[in-house]
Amino acid sequence: MTTAISASVRSGDGGCVFCSVAAAASNAALRRVGLEAMVKCRNKKEETVEKVKQELDSCHLIAAISYKSLTVSQFQELRTQLPETTKLLVAKNTLVYKAIEGTKWATLKPCMKGMNAWLFVHSEEISAALKPYRTFQKEKKLEDNDFTGAVFEWKFYGPGEFKALENLPTRTEF
Repeated sequence: MTTAISASVRSGDGGCVFCSVAAAASNAALRRVGLEAMVKCRNKKEETVEKVKQELDSCHLIAAISYKSLTVSQFQELRTQLPETTKLLVAKNTLVYKAIEGTKWATLKPCMKGMNAWLFVHSEEISAALKPYRTFQKEKKLEDNDFTGAVFEWKFYGPGEFKALENLPTRTEF
């Protein structure tokens, strides 16, 4: 008798009819939730690209900082040490590249590897903007979290050329 009952609730493909109906309803709900999540994700990405573009509008320098194992609280602490005219943004390389593609900032492309935080300097005081990161880097012993490149006056500066940027005289020193 058990065999007859279980055979009657099975569908033609060997699965339970009730489970198949529940799975179909569940899959539709999951697809709907998944679609909503994808739309939110896409919107968030578009917002990030727009935010990067806005930062670039009045930017004098953009620098990439490779980061490994920096915590959220360390990023927050670093942000408090930066001048008001300097912004630190953590964003995917692909999104930053979308923002700089086809612009004078596109020479930053060699930095689009690994995990980067992006430093936007909105002042002509370049050395004063870079110094807080160097201090933070030394205090926290973050030697592996170094500048990977920057664009200043539309020229790319690699990691070995950062001393030139860090030693730029201020406007008052001219």
